[in-house]
Amino acid sequence: MEIAARALSWVRPWSAALVLLALASASAWLVYRIDQSEPRAARPQIHEPDSYMEGFTRTAMDEHGHVKTRLYAERMFHYPDDDSTRLARPRIEILEDGPSWYAAAETGFVDARGEVVLLHGEVRIWRDDAAGGRAIEVITTRMRVLPTTRYAETDDPVTLVTPESVTHAVGMRGDLRFNRLELLKHVRSRYENGPSRQRKSD
Repeated sequence: MEIAARALSWVRPWSAALVLLALASASAWLVYRIDQSEPRAARPQIHEPDSYMEGFTRTAMDEHGHVKTRLYAERMFHYPDDDSTRLARPRIEILEDGPSWYAAAETGFVDARGEVVLLHGEVRIWRDDAAGGRAIEVITTRMRVLPTTRYAETDDPVTLVTPESVTHAVGMRGDLRFNRLELLKHVRSRYENGPSRQRKSD
């Protein structure tokens, strides 16, 4: 009996240790299952560029291979989190069989689809005449341009300059295909009596 008691006293600590080990393993497995079943919080994406280019140019052509629009910038930064593109000193050329339209600004933003260009800072959009003078020019601080559909708009104050007049207004919509600009409100014009003003293209 003494030998059996000694053997039993030796086995009991090991049995207790095995039971504790089994409980610990079961607890770890349960925690793992709960962790896997709960949705993980999305890791916030940092808005930092993944590519950079000096002297950026993008050209769009029609189905016949004719150049229809060009987008230039001194510098281009692409951001992968929202697939957007930011531009420094952008310039847009909207080429037509007749007089073409041009736009320039201090900074620009292109959406992920590449269809909308937002211009900021000192924004100018203009069309030249046959002699190379400035036929019409709109100056503002922000403008939304859709080069493919030849459309431009702003809700900011604008100054529209022609050789004959200077007009101030708030808001503009422009259908550049038909050289049609609509000033929205608070329109005030001043007509020039002197010689026509001719400003060369940039």
